[in-house]
Amino acid sequence: MAELKGTRQFRRNMRKLRAAGPLHKFYAKELFRGGEIIMRKAKLLTPVDTGNLRSTGHVQIPRIKPKSVTVTLGFGGTAGPSEPLPRPDKLVKSKGRVGYAVKVHEDVRVSHTVGQAKYLEQPFIEERPEIHRRLGVRTSGFIRRRVGRVERI
Repeated sequence: MAELKGTRQFRRNMRKLRAAGPLHKFYAKELFRGGEIIMRKAKLLTPVDTGNLRSTGHVQIPRIKPKSVTVTLGFGGTAGPSEPLPRPDKLVKSKGRVGYAVKVHEDVRVSHTVGQAKYLEQPFIEERPEIHRRLGVRTSGFIRRRVGRVERI
């Protein structure tokens, strides 16, 4: 029977890591941190008329599933899509909801005195590589702390 060099050590390391619990909570914390960074930047770019839209920016608590961790961020509440929403280009006031968040975000033809369109998308695109980098570095540190010094194979 052939065995790759380092396989036993790898298996031992993986058993230690599993014994320390799944990485899900760790990932949830890190992704939430990244969502907060994106939201902070998005709020600086959000168009302001009454301030209602900017004040609705939020990062939801992470959803942890067996095979994934999800963090949702966005703008909504009183500035969220109106109900009912017949078409995205027909946002209408309804039941106290102003329903313009999507329209303001997507309409790049409008020139805003304060802020801009794509106020959430732009910081997400800009911050994504840094979030991936931080997640990789912190994950390596997390694994080292749980497994101990990982031997080179």
